[in-house]
Amino acid sequence: MNFFLSLVPIILSTALGCSLIRVFDSKNLLKKAELLSLGFVIGLGLVTWWMIILFHFKQTLESSFLMGPIVGFSALFFVLSMIVNKLHSSKESIHYLKWTLSETLMLLGIGIHFLVVLFQALTKPMEAFDAVFNWGLKAKAITLSQALPWELFDNSYYPHSNYPLLVPLSQVFSSSLIDGYDEFSAKWIFPLFLLAMASFLFTSFRRSLLDRKSSLFFVFMLVSTPLVIRHSFNGYADWIFSVYFSMSSICLYFWVREQQKIFFFLSAILIGMAGLTKDEGIALCVLQVVLTGFCCSEIGYSSVKEKLRVIGSYFVVVCAVLFPWLLLKTLIGGTTHAINTTSFLTLSWDRITRIIPIAYQYQNQVFGLRVWNLIWIIFLVAVVFNFRKFLLPELRHLFFAILGVFFVYTSVYILIPDHPEMDIAWYLKTTASRLFLHPVSVVIFIIGLFYQLEKTTNISKENKNN
Repeated sequence: MNFFLSLVPIILSTALGCSLIRVFDSKNLLKKAELLSLGFVIGLGLVTWWMIILFHFKQTLESSFLMGPIVGFSALFFVLSMIVNKLHSSKESIHYLKWTLSETLMLLGIGIHFLVVLFQALTKPMEAFDAVFNWGLKAKAITLSQALPWELFDNSYYPHSNYPLLVPLSQVFSSSLIDGYDEFSAKWIFPLFLLAMASFLFTSFRRSLLDRKSSLFFVFMLVSTPLVIRHSFNGYADWIFSVYFSMSSICLYFWVREQQKIFFFLSAILIGMAGLTKDEGIALCVLQVVLTGFCCSEIGYSSVKEKLRVIGSYFVVVCAVLFPWLLLKTLIGGTTHAINTTSFLTLSWDRITRIIPIAYQYQNQVFGLRVWNLIWIIFLVAVVFNFRKFLLPELRHLFFAILGVFFVYTSVYILIPDHPEMDIAWYLKTTASRLFLHPVSVVIFIIGLFYQLEKTTNISKENKNN
């Protein structure tokens, strides 16, 4: 029974996200599948944002403070979206095409993989260190106290005491209608993030004019990846973080491609929520702001004033999402366990030479077929033999986003201070696979776009020859 009750808050947060998105999507540009996927991930982020605000005002997480505003704002946004959509009414055209055997088999394969992930999420307890210590215990403590126990931020208890709270607060919210905290019910969110990413990736491929068969194939490539499967049920924050970053990057791509403001604001909101998920999200927020400035030239913003206005708008939205958490983090204090200001001041040649073991671990991941199947090998081969095509306007923003992720994380590995118990080899062994997880959906998306570009080029050549 708890399994089903814990779905009710998730449905409510999804309704909140969908209704808010519809208010700004006045042209009905988003398909229903896109709306539901984005509504789910943004809705949970909005709930987390609201819960952090409640902590600032020292309010409890009782229904009157938590559920009441969520239901109220969902209704308000729904009414506003109805008014906006009446003013700009447009019907979504649906073309039903007969499913081929190969398409049906791929869809069945995607469904089976999702059911396997769902089964493992709802039957296996949280066992890994980060899942239990950084996320699960915090969620349980907040649920039982119905407030924010400040002891959670004591570094003597938690080595990562000041980690962002989106994951534990999402678990708290999904447990809000049941008696106490049930870690199995709280894990609904993890497979649902896989479903949301798969659905969003499929509709993004279709929006990019890939045929249905190819779109399903690339989605199957994602859901059948062993590490993606593992992180979709093990209680870590990395897959959720990956979804926020990937959706933000793809939305920024569609802003450049279609020049519609809805994708611009969605990208900013999503990357802000990545900052609510993991510390690395702050660095990726900066990366996306920089890429937004880079994209301005592609869209046609020529003057410096126009570019600054666009970059400033993106920055303001990101800050609005992050501000409650950054303020709370300042109030609770604590230090970042890996990087601080002294890391830059004590940079030495020994740390720079860490690039050798870093490169070795990276190649282990690229050629790690048991972990990644052929994803990174395909991407590497495509880049090596067709590098110029990745610099075309259709692909370069996404390509630079992937490169930016590796630049940020490689810098972190180089700057991490020496520790007697945790040297660079330990950090690489425990985190490199998760580094590669964060941009993996963007990598698959860019592989799909590259495939479509090659296909279109070959068709054009054949038409010229004929």
